[in-house]
Formats: sequence, structure tokens, C-alpha cells
Amino acid sequence: MAKDLEKNASGVVLALIEKISNAIGYIYDPNGLIPANREFTSYFAKTIAQDTNLSPEEKFAINAEMNVLMKKNNNRKDIIEKTISKLDSNSKPIQISDDWMFDFWEKAGAIHNEELKNLWSNIFIHELNNPSSVSKRLLHNVSIMSHKDALDFVDFTKFCFYDTVHIDLAHPIIFIKDNEDMYNRFGITTQILHKLEQYSLIETNYDVGFAYKNKKRFLYTNYYITLEAKIIPAGYVQLTEDGQVLLR
Repeated sequence: MAKDLEKNASGVVLALIEKISNAIGYIYDPNGLIPANREFTSYFAKTIAQDTNLSPEEKFAINAEMNVLMKKNNNRKDIIEKTISKLDSNSKPIQISDDWMFDFWEKAGAIHNEELKNLWSNIFIHELNNPSSVSKRLLHNVSIMSHKDALDFVDFTKFCFYDTVHIDLAHPIIFIKDNEDMYNRFGITTQILHKLEQYSLIETNYDVGFAYKNKKRFLYTNYYITLEAKIIPAGYVQLTEDGQVLLR
């Protein structure tokens, strides 16, 4: 990875490194792409070990905290490297706010699962390509989602149809109150929908549901579906703005 970064360390990559560094308050450069002092951690550890004013218990506690910080840094490094591999000329690191970048940095440190790291990389690249599209609310909610929660959202998206006019929009068609057993067999329960609603990814209306008027044309896999009626029932669930972004 380091060689790939060095080969492509121009323009957008260096702009991203500069953006991260400005947001978090020190030079972030794990692969040495720009001049920086990389001896701080080693120096700090030696200083702590030699400090006679600290008890063994205090040294142990400081060392444990350093290990946690290093694990967080490695998690961030994995996510950033995955993101860099997806950067292109459409990416706009300079337009990302320092406030958003700092929040992303803080939360990314706690991501250990490899599939969730891929998700966070995709979230990051989406924000880099579409500045101000990923809300801090979405960052928070994804940061507290488990791997199982993420898979539940994936199962949910199998019931989403894409809009042929507004191609960035997806429409879930779920009539779970009418055939709960069938949806349960495909991994969708009212409990899961309630959980996704708590994450601000969907909203539900089990009383009257949602509907379209006159005509709606959908794309599902490779099939186009056209519905025409004065009122077209659309089920009891719809995606929120955050849900649309996470789906993309």
C-alpha cells in the first residue's frame, strides 16, 4: 500500500492528508508521504519508562492507554488506506469541513470489524465526492451500529426499488403488516424496522402507509416496473435522507 501511495501521492491524495492533518491538529502521514517526525511514540514510551516519579502502576496505566490509542490509529489507517484506493479526480477533500473530518476521525478509531471498515471507507469516499452529503447524525448512528445491524440494513435494501426519474432515490416496498410471516423469512421483522427507525434510516407508518399518485416507474435489478393508478400504495416504510445516503 505504501508504494501505491507514493506512486499516486499528488493532487487529491496529498490534499486529503492535509485535510485530515488540519482537522485533527497534527500531521497525519502514516506512510511518510510528507516530511514529518515519526519518532514521537518511541521517544514518549522511553521517557515514561525512565521517569522515576511514576510508579509501576502509573506506567502500566499509561502504557495501556497508549496501546488503545495505537489500535485506534491502526483502525483509522486501514479505513484511510481503503478510501485512498478509491479516490479519483472527482474527490474534493478541500471542501470537507474540519468539524466533519474531526468527528469522522474520532469515530473511525473504534471500528474493528473488517466489513464495517469497508462501510466507513465507502461513507468517507461518498462525502469526499459529494461534500456535505453525509450528516454528522448519520456518522453517529453508524458508529453505534453493530455488524448485525448493518447486515439487517442490507436485508432491508433487498426490498428497495429504484426511481427511474430521480436515479439517486430508492423506495422500499414493504407491506409487513399484511404478510408478516413472509417478510420474517427474508430477515425483515417489525423489531428490525423499529431498530432501523431508531438509527434514523427509515420512517414507518403502519396506520395508513405511504403512497404515490397517478404513475410510478421503478427499476429492480434489471427489470422496469410501471404502475398506474389514482393512488398507488407504497407500503408502510420509507427511507429517510440518511437512509438514502447510506444505501448509496
